[in-house]
Amino acid sequence: MQAALGAVEQRAREVDNDAGGEYYSGCYFVYELTDPHWLTASSLATQAAEALAVPELFAKEGCVERIRPWRELLA
Repeated sequence: MQAALGAVEQRAREVDNDAGGEYYSGCYFVYELTDPHWLTASSLATQAAEALAVPELFAKEGCVERIRPWRELLA
């Protein structure tokens, strides 16, 4: 799940700092996604990661439905 969220955050940094709402905290940057589009992408990544990491929590069809929006986003 961390890898999926990391990918979303990395892409936000590449596009533009304003898109993600980056801020400085102490000795390093803490990245906070504030744009609604990035929040949606983050949510979809989390949803897909959950289905892949712990499929036993969802019916087979439920896993497919949790992953489908993320795949559509990436298409």
